[in-house]
Amino acid sequence: MVTLRTPSPIAPVKPFIKGFTGEFSGLERGCQGFEGSRREVRPISARGGQAGPEASPADTSAVGVATAQAQAAGRPVGTLPIFQIFQLSIYWFGINAIWGGLNNVILQRRMDDLVGKANAGTGLALLTLLGAIVAILVQPTIGTISDYTITRWGRRKPYIVIGAVLDVVFLAGVATSNTYVSVVAFIVLLQISSNFAQGPFQGYVPDLVPAPQVGLASGLMGVMIVLGRIGGVAIASIGLFTGDFVAATIGLGLLELATAIVTVVTVDEGRSGPSREGRSWLQVATSAWGFDILKERSFVWLLGSRLFVLMATVTLTDLIFFYMSRSIGLGDAEIGIWINVATALIAVTTALTTFPAARLSDRLGRKTLALSGCSGSRSLRTSSSRSCSWCRSASRRARSWRWTGL
Repeated sequence: MVTLRTPSPIAPVKPFIKGFTGEFSGLERGCQGFEGSRREVRPISARGGQAGPEASPADTSAVGVATAQAQAAGRPVGTLPIFQIFQLSIYWFGINAIWGGLNNVILQRRMDDLVGKANAGTGLALLTLLGAIVAILVQPTIGTISDYTITRWGRRKPYIVIGAVLDVVFLAGVATSNTYVSVVAFIVLLQISSNFAQGPFQGYVPDLVPAPQVGLASGLMGVMIVLGRIGGVAIASIGLFTGDFVAATIGLGLLELATAIVTVVTVDEGRSGPSREGRSWLQVATSAWGFDILKERSFVWLLGSRLFVLMATVTLTDLIFFYMSRSIGLGDAEIGIWINVATALIAVTTALTTFPAARLSDRLGRKTLALSGCSGSRSLRTSSSRSCSWCRSASRRARSWRWTGL
């Protein structure tokens, strides 16, 4: 047990991950500070240094951390072992297994049976649009509410548990529904429950990961996302071979529930949070939609850039079944093989670049690495366009030779 030693009357705080060694300090936003060495923690003085034992009660309103900068940043200081950051990322595997299996295989295949091949594209587009709207509304709202939730489990865990259990229930509904309207209804409910868990879960990195390791945590998150999509597509492909998606769909939910249990059991996030300052829960929920976020220009640009990056990749991966079925003319069994091959190739190349890039970003900076990646992508695009132009020219010459008898 690691305890907080401070002159202020604050109860001891457990380490946020079991097996974690070191000291925690700062309770204004849960566990705000971590010190790798065991030494006395003293209150921060008004000038940013550590106050002596004679500090007044006003000086002890905040608990000291290693530096004033660490306290201002609201993050722990020190270093987390990679395995403990892995524990914080494992739930991403289960979440993306669900949506990888549903979006890449199950929903695309079932559209043919529910609305017919002629209307499958329209049906999938409407389903995706409704799900996206629900996700946009639910995730930030519940995430904000969880910031102020105080329970014996912590701030985030109750939402993760409730969301994961409901995910299994609604996936069973998707699996057993035989009409388009009922499938849409259960997918909307699944989006609510899934984002009910995701919003609070995404608070773990800013809550618990030291600033120098944010890139590493993001890299592990990316790897878990990729591996989750592989696992989800593999499970969903069972339905392509058997012709029955009930077991595969429910299996996705059970896998996600297992990763949620691992997260709840291994992560100890603390039990305190910021005060609501007299606001009602409705006021807390609506605060997620304040226009003050527009003042954070860098954050707005980040969201915009992520929109365009994810829009391109998701469009490719989430329509791969339609492409293999309509454009190439493959049957279900053949698609079951090749969709796993394609997903695995994409995933392996992504994983091989994501983790090293995340580690480098901790040393070189995020913007430097992002701009380097964009420059490389543009170079590949230019060379690819030239290659395609050469191929088209060669093809025209070949057809010309054939028609002229050469």
